[in-house]
Amino acid sequence: MCNDGWDRLINASYPNGRIPTLGEKPQVDDTDVLYCRIPDSILAIRIWSGGMERHRQYCFDFFDVVERVAMNTPYGYVISSYPTPGVFAHPGEQKSWETAAGWERGRIPPGTEKYSAIEGSRFVLTRPGKMPYYFEIPRRPSGDGLVFAQPQAGIPY
Repeated sequence: MCNDGWDRLINASYPNGRIPTLGEKPQVDDTDVLYCRIPDSILAIRIWSGGMERHRQYCFDFFDVVERVAMNTPYGYVISSYPTPGVFAHPGEQKSWETAAGWERGRIPPGTEKYSAIEGSRFVLTRPGKMPYYFEIPRRPSGDGLVFAQPQAGIPY
């Protein structure tokens, strides 16, 4: 099939004419991106869907809010799971996709490193000379239309 044929097939199959890619980094002006500003730093944890909705996960990375660019994990920064009842999480240090694939830290192209986590996961960021920073990955609405009763204090009448 020539390129025109593939282009027609892709355009007919995908509304924006692009094959979905898991973990794709967002555009700087994407309004669906969430940020957790890291105290005493020009960095934030940037959180986005990354095509991970059906897996109930989000992607995240480090983002320089002054230069408005993604960054790889700074040296000395460690993201670790913070236990949360009812949420499965891998204990210990969180690994980026790139380090999990065997890339050496210094060989990861600048701004390409990313992480992913299950909705509702909680993490602690440790960095040299600073207090631990705790952040949480959001949860998406279930979308099933169900409303669950919430417990109330006191004996009901």
